[in-house]
Amino acid sequence: MEQLRPGDPRAIGPYRLEGVLGAGGMGEVFLGRSPGGRRVAIKVVRADFAADGEFRRRFAQEVRAARRVGGFWTASVVDADPDAMRPWVASAYLDAPDLATVIQRSGPLDEQQVGELGAGLAEALVSIHQAGLVHRDLKPSNILITDDGPRIIDFGIVKALEGTTLTADGTVIGTPGFMSPEQVTGGTVAEASDVFSLGAVLTYAATGHGPFGEGTAHVLLYRVVHDEPDLSEVPAGLRTALTACLSKRPQHRPTTDELLGLLTDAQSAQLGDLAHPHPTAPVTEPATPVSAAISGSASNFGRVRGRRPGRRAVLAAGVSALAAAAVPVVMELASSSSEDSPRGDAGGIPSSAKGGDKTTPPVNLAVNNGVVQSLAFSPDGSMLAVSGGYTITLWDPATQRVLFPLTGHLTNAGLVRFSPDGKTLVCVAAGEVVLWDPAARTYTATLADTGSVHAVAFHPGSAGLVCGGEDGSVTRWTISTHRRLDALPTAFAAGGRPPAANAVGFNASGAVVAAGYADNAVRVWPLRDPGPPETYASHTDQVTCLAFDPQSPVSLASGSRDHTIKLWAITGDGGAPEATFTGHTDTVQSVAYSPLGDTLASASDDGTVRLWDVEDYKPIAVLTGHKGSVHAVAFSPDGKTLASAGYDAVKLWTIK
Repeated sequence: MEQLRPGDPRAIGPYRLEGVLGAGGMGEVFLGRSPGGRRVAIKVVRADFAADGEFRRRFAQEVRAARRVGGFWTASVVDADPDAMRPWVASAYLDAPDLATVIQRSGPLDEQQVGELGAGLAEALVSIHQAGLVHRDLKPSNILITDDGPRIIDFGIVKALEGTTLTADGTVIGTPGFMSPEQVTGGTVAEASDVFSLGAVLTYAATGHGPFGEGTAHVLLYRVVHDEPDLSEVPAGLRTALTACLSKRPQHRPTTDELLGLLTDAQSAQLGDLAHPHPTAPVTEPATPVSAAISGSASNFGRVRGRRPGRRAVLAAGVSALAAAAVPVVMELASSSSEDSPRGDAGGIPSSAKGGDKTTPPVNLAVNNGVVQSLAFSPDGSMLAVSGGYTITLWDPATQRVLFPLTGHLTNAGLVRFSPDGKTLVCVAAGEVVLWDPAARTYTATLADTGSVHAVAFHPGSAGLVCGGEDGSVTRWTISTHRRLDALPTAFAAGGRPPAANAVGFNASGAVVAAGYADNAVRVWPLRDPGPPETYASHTDQVTCLAFDPQSPVSLASGSRDHTIKLWAITGDGGAPEATFTGHTDTVQSVAYSPLGDTLASASDDGTVRLWDVEDYKPIAVLTGHKGSVHAVAFSPDGKTLASAGYDAVKLWTIK
């Protein structure tokens, strides 16, 4: 236990605080004392979670469920205030060491002791599951060894079976090496997940290490999904039960009742005696998010801000991509469409579109449980950043293998972009702009006052970026100081609600900024004299995306909900588009130029990717094969690969 620090509260509710027991991904844990002298462990929710009304509702429901847990094997919840400025929950303080401390100080338990430990923990899980809860983070530091047996603690992160999540969606729940495969891959987490974790805990108790060895977080997560547990050091009498607990498939694991029956046949020993040498050990080490384990700095991840949206699997993103790392590369034929009829100014894609001459069948990357929002190549082409769920996963596009995940977002990771020098990766998450160092694999900063951002783009010199906001603003920021430089004048009418800036970009020289708006217009600012913008209006619905030609400072493409793509010459007169590409039958979500500027790729909610010749204004190919909307396209720096992101997968197309 640590002393209270400057700035820590001195009392919470009726409890006077005596010290700090720890801090985790959801909040801090204090040691408190009631007016009558009883000691309690009080978990206080972080301020950013406390500001979320939906979180508070779920927190209250979780507290009610946790209070229903009975039996001898849990630390009971004794008090809570979900309506406090920072919600808190208090549980009985147990003055006993945790299992990790016992093993570190005294070595592995013998077969009889492990059997009794397992029986006690199985009985505790029966009580937890009967209350409609799943603990989700059963690990040695969440198990106290008391005089009368083991107790499971830390109900601050349990999940109610009726579908609510106590922590904000996207916070990584679980500990590498003790998580179940379904937690890693973002699957359904139910009672069987706790049984898997119990098997891992008992292996640790019997051997001094987990069933998947030692290593970094992402290595352990990979092993949990793909490797068989190492039970060679587990006593023979326990091996059958633990093998069943650690089955990859939840349906093959025993229920807690069945496991209790298996373990109660073991001879008993007095585990309570192990606790006596260390009666004043702290309650527990609070749960450490996977993100903190990867980066080595939990404090950084506490600053990745964002508002939590609706329901989503907690680990549905990056670590599920890790699980896909060893999946064989799937080659899938993609055909050019011949069903489109000519439409619009430049015509649709005719049946003679030469798609077969432009690309080869794609390689599929099965990522993020089929939830992909955006992607971007690093400037040297060595990394492909893929965002979705609550994680950015960095891939090696040459080998189609995961390099590492960037986790810690508290909400969906959306648009991603690399700086031109490759030193910064930016992600838009629920209106916040989050900066990462992709080489160091660490979170850098969250830009202040950007809670409404829809889109970002880097200056070609990498020194700054521009943000487009829900409020119609277009702001410039410096990377070195993380401060706002200025806001470009938008000249919207006073008193009305301005249209959102859905897309932004710099031209190749960095002298011009453009933004695509929800009022169907593209607005352009020459930065040498950033007065009111030039307006280019021809779309009949919202502008959703735009891209500058990398080889021409005055050529710009924009996509829209009106299903079209327009090419503009930024000449200062706000004239008509040079060309209009038609053929998509739903919203155009993304456009990207090839490095030479001769080809434009577009992605649409109609499930297709289309290639266009922007020199002769002709269609080239229709790439099909995605199942559902395609959200993003990006060319590799050498122009030889086109990446497309849909709900089903990321596809890598080789461009001839």
